[in-house]
Amino acid sequence: MSDELQNPWDAGGTFYPDWNNNQWEGSQDALTAAPLAQNDAYAAPSRTYTDTLKEVVTKLYNIVFTGKSARDPDENKFDSDFWFADYDGKEFYLQLKPEPTDLTPTKAYKAMLDAERQKKWTLDCGEFVQAAHLCTMAQLLSEDDFKKRIGPVCRFKDHNSSGMFSFIQYKRWNPNEPMFRPDGTKADHTPEQLLSLAPVGSNIRWTNLKGVTPYRNEHAVKIGEDSFASTPYGEVSEKRIKELLGRDANGGVIPSDEYIKENIFLASIEIYKTL
Repeated sequence: MSDELQNPWDAGGTFYPDWNNNQWEGSQDALTAAPLAQNDAYAAPSRTYTDTLKEVVTKLYNIVFTGKSARDPDENKFDSDFWFADYDGKEFYLQLKPEPTDLTPTKAYKAMLDAERQKKWTLDCGEFVQAAHLCTMAQLLSEDDFKKRIGPVCRFKDHNSSGMFSFIQYKRWNPNEPMFRPDGTKADHTPEQLLSLAPVGSNIRWTNLKGVTPYRNEHAVKIGEDSFASTPYGEVSEKRIKELLGRDANGGVIPSDEYIKENIFLASIEIYKTL
């Protein structure tokens, strides 16, 4: 990579607690957005955070992938000692039980890493990414600090779980497009450049245009250069994720390079505000 290629989020920017409401002013990838009520310059995750994140994902691999979400009303495979399932009219979610009163987000997410309790769970790929970060924060923050980050209600979903704050998300909808910022403007860097620059912990999504759920999209946590952690694929390269996503939508046969080029592509890069 050229030395002139500057990390597009090094300059910092405005931090929004809800990724669905991200809006950026200006046209540069430097993310010099006008500050709003809640703002914070971007900081890459600490070495302690990334090291702990890598340890956490190896433990989460033990949770058996069933092809369904833990929140799926037909599945509901989660640890009911800590969580209950609910629906708000738009989406299903898990919520920390209000009783007994000594249940805390820290205890709930640390329990998700317990080998015996993991037998109660299934996670889809989006939930896997959320769990990786939330379990990492549960390891590193005090109970009080983690509870403050989570807020008054602790909900677990496949995106925008309580305590998960997105800094920016780049998206595109087909393999021939550039990446777009939340304001609809084109990113200055190619998708490949953005992927390489994305910090450890980023949520990377690939889409198979010919796939159907659960093999339409694959979310993974970036854990190194061309190294991604996901369920059910484990730690793999981008090339391997594309092959496996294609295989699982193609009757168990890895598709041709032409099929992959035309249908399976990097669709989203989401950068989180971590520790």
